[in-house]
Amino acid sequence: MKGLLLGLFVIALGTTVSAQTTKSMKKMKKDAKTEVNATADKQDEQIKDALMKDEEIQKATLDYLTENEETQKQVAKIAKEAEGSKTGIMDAILKNEALTTAAIDYVKSNPELLEKAMSLIGM
Repeated sequence: MKGLLLGLFVIALGTTVSAQTTKSMKKMKKDAKTEVNATADKQDEQIKDALMKDEEIQKATLDYLTENEETQKQVAKIAKEAEGSKTGIMDAILKNEALTTAAIDYVKSNPELLEKAMSLIGM
């Protein structure tokens, strides 16, 4: 009888500890996701700043966007409206959600540009 009670006690204790660990793991995962999202948002903002400030990053990104079939028509229209001003073109691109996403993704996928963008801001 004592063995049975001891066994039930051990099982109950194990279940309680396991349930508490699971909750803390869920919280840790949620906190980690929040931190990753915050870091990604910060990185995106830094890339946007670099796109406005650095001519090399601007040129490479504009070249990519004008050669990409999905974005070239929109960029051509923007370039015509901006009358060739790289800063004006980049400003208009960053006001367009789809083009902004394409530009940021391009910089993120190019290690040299990403490193330069992050070094401009100091990340």
